[in-house]
Amino acid sequence: MADQTSQSPGQTAGQQPAVLAGSRVVLLVSQGPPQTSTPAYVSVPDVTSKSQGDALKMLQTAGLTARVFDELSDSVPRGHVIAQTPEPGQSAVMDAEIVILVSNGPPAQQTGYVALPNVVGSSESDAVALIQAAGLSAQTVHDSSPTVPIGIVIDQIPNAASVGTPAKKSLMWLWILIAVLVVAALAGGAFMWMNRTTAVPAVVQMTQQDAQAAIIAAGFKVGNVTTTQSANASEVGKVTAQSPAAAGQAKVGSAVDIVVSGGQKLVTVPSVAGMTQAAAEAALAQAGLKATAGSANSPTIPTGQVMTQAPPAGEKVPAGTSIGITVSQGPSSAAVPDVVEQTESNATAALKAAGLKVKAVTNYNPAPDGDVYSQSPAQGTLVAPGSTITILVSNGPAPSPLTVQVPNVIGKTQSSATNALQNLGFKVSVSQIASGTAGQVVGQAPAEGALEPSGSTISILVSTGSAP
Repeated sequence: MADQTSQSPGQTAGQQPAVLAGSRVVLLVSQGPPQTSTPAYVSVPDVTSKSQGDALKMLQTAGLTARVFDELSDSVPRGHVIAQTPEPGQSAVMDAEIVILVSNGPPAQQTGYVALPNVVGSSESDAVALIQAAGLSAQTVHDSSPTVPIGIVIDQIPNAASVGTPAKKSLMWLWILIAVLVVAALAGGAFMWMNRTTAVPAVVQMTQQDAQAAIIAAGFKVGNVTTTQSANASEVGKVTAQSPAAAGQAKVGSAVDIVVSGGQKLVTVPSVAGMTQAAAEAALAQAGLKATAGSANSPTIPTGQVMTQAPPAGEKVPAGTSIGITVSQGPSSAAVPDVVEQTESNATAALKAAGLKVKAVTNYNPAPDGDVYSQSPAQGTLVAPGSTITILVSNGPAPSPLTVQVPNVIGKTQSSATNALQNLGFKVSVSQIASGTAGQVVGQAPAEGALEPSGSTISILVSTGSAP
């Protein structure tokens, strides 16, 4: 342990910067260049002298996180930042961890000052040895650096630039301390007094500053202050955990450790395009995200699969964010319009405008020459876009009075229906549609019971299976 100096506070013999004996020195050690090939850099804000809560919010706004260490200081108010590394204005990789040293207030007893060695550029092991030899405590933090070799100290806090100059003090405190110690030694109840206990205050959800004040007011001292990330932006700068727990009994003057939220936790949005809705929702939940599902028709993406997502895969968002997914409903369907009693040309135009194809069959019929007197499928039937609709167009009344009643062939197989119609002297025209049981007749025109001239063409609609 290095000898304590009696020089003016803030300096030692040889004009070296000085700090309280036993103080912690945080060493920032290089772990080599960043792992990403094209890292994004941001400017480090100046958070020195800020309260810890304000400092954490400033770093989060800049796209950075924080690692907090507390240390005694007789020049910086409790709960405010003594020093930081990297220094203000320097560039740091997005989401990098900024080390800040927060004041825990002045020491309970005067400990004297020791020289603060400059170990920047030394190896980690040599730097730790120099710090300990000076009567100080070393704490190492590792971070990436594009220029400093692995294992070499990039920076330290406190350093010569950040060491404040405490107010000079009289030696009167020494005599007062001696007198107090003598009286305490003579008091028969000293042991009981020093070991008394009291209830630990509840400080979770308080700001760090309020929590530290409550801990001190209850007769305790503030112990280790560490940071964590939170999914809730409103928790930034607040205490999320404490040890010992609230309401428990602890020795008066003992330390209460607290954990402070240093910023929102960001997660990477996974790619869920092409997954089923259930699989996509499970993948998002596993990543700490929610899902909001919508639907749309698609002629190419199978029903039930995710078509699109927003935000896109790879983007970083706060945990708990809702990701929108659009699920395919398969191809859209079209309703067959009513074209009976229209001219062939008008009926054809109406069907094509609905996205359908047309097959026209001409027969003798009492309807006016050139008008549609029947259609299959019937008006209002939902079919896939591009389906063929058969229309029967009148060729005027039949020249022969011989007519035959049209039988019902719906539900028969194509071959059975064809044979039944041909046996009655009819011709048969076959169209197909994706509806019903494959191979069965699902529609006919003219309908059952109609009187048609012998030799007329009867159109039948044969199913190829259920529509997609």
